[in-house]
Amino acid sequence: MEKENVLSARSLEFSAELLAEFTYHIKFAETGASETIRGRLMIPLSDEVFSPEISGAPVTEIVVPLRVFSMPGPKVIVALVLLTVALVAGICFGVYRFRREKHPGRREFASILKKYSDEIVFSDSQVDLMKYQIIEVEEFTELLKLAININKHILCFHNDEKAKFSVIADGFAYCHQLSFEPENEEKKE
Repeated sequence: MEKENVLSARSLEFSAELLAEFTYHIKFAETGASETIRGRLMIPLSDEVFSPEISGAPVTEIVVPLRVFSMPGPKVIVALVLLTVALVAGICFGVYRFRREKHPGRREFASILKKYSDEIVFSDSQVDLMKYQIIEVEEFTELLKLAININKHILCFHNDEKAKFSVIADGFAYCHQLSFEPENEEKKE
């Protein structure tokens, strides 16, 4: 069943493209330098043709202002120097704290505070234990067991050199001391 004189829709379709070549002359206002740019562009044809125009004239030259880097003002330089000093000081302080925390006494102190902070009461000043008979306790866990058995909190005083944990009961002061300085550790042993 063939029909005569019938054209398929495909045979009526066509496409066309326009090859446009362009040349732009760019001048940098501040330096006076110029550059020429050439290019090609394939444009599909349509009912309308567009061309770039400014004030009714075709664009053939573009002037681009060039921003030249200038030295920052004194305020910017001072701010950068202060920022650098603060950064270096922060790094030094971080290294100091890291090295300080590596000391075994400080590690044990941090561990005790993390695990048993509910059982510990902190004191801003060192408690005078001279009126009590002092009993040294070697392990903090023994002091903790004692405090739990007699239902008392552990008193803690610490500074940069040492931490002292105490439980006071019936005329006795049970104490556990941690030293943060290596010299004190060597003297203690």
